[in-house]
Amino acid sequence: MMVRYLEQQPAITATLMSGDVRKHVKDLDTLREVDITNLEDAVSILKDMKDITAVLCDEKQPTVSLICPMKYKILKSMELVAGTEFSVIRQLKVAIQQNMKSRYNNHEVEQFLLISSALDPRFKSLPQLDDIHRQELHDVIIQKVLTQSTVQPHIKTEPVEDEPQPESTPETQPTLPTLDLMPSTSQLSSSQDSGISDTVSSGTGSTIKNLFGDVFITGTEPANKTPLNIATGEVQSYFSEPTPPLACNPLKW
Repeated sequence: MMVRYLEQQPAITATLMSGDVRKHVKDLDTLREVDITNLEDAVSILKDMKDITAVLCDEKQPTVSLICPMKYKILKSMELVAGTEFSVIRQLKVAIQQNMKSRYNNHEVEQFLLISSALDPRFKSLPQLDDIHRQELHDVIIQKVLTQSTVQPHIKTEPVEDEPQPESTPETQPTLPTLDLMPSTSQLSSSQDSGISDTVSSGTGSTIKNLFGDVFITGTEPANKTPLNIATGEVQSYFSEPTPPLACNPLKW
């Protein structure tokens, strides 16, 4: 309503100042310049709250993670600027601050909202918290991970079945073939070098990697890592990732 009035204010003033109106109405009660200035400042202050209301009413994306950042945004925009505001604007800011500070001030509710914001990759930096409280929140997240789920290292294993080997008896043992003369050491070394170069040049090493890389794992979590170490590493890795754009969908991050 205030925005529409400001848009139509020049036309309204011109109509009220016309001769036809002044002939029939002698005492016109119109807004003063100070009132117009206060109205423009009020519209500027309330613009953020209008935008926040529109965003929180969006049903296409989860909004619980937006509550803490937007409350922080409102309180930040309502900070008083000494010597540059009229009393009406100061009273408006103070009233909005008091109203917002009384909301979500329960410890459990506030912690839930902060965790929701921390788990949203767009707001995980939590600029409204200092380093000490931010680390305390990270610790709470780690404890919730440990208490609500079993953290185990992701190590791929393959079942191995031992096939029974037939026992050999003196009667069933095959006759060993007669070995020819063994090649000399230099010939053996030369043939091995040639085989290695052929393997590398033909790409056999890459083929072996593709064939057995998902079974014969070379890098796994150390066996002596505790669930606390694993959870801490996962949480630290998450918070160290770059923050995505605010316009992205957190469900597709």
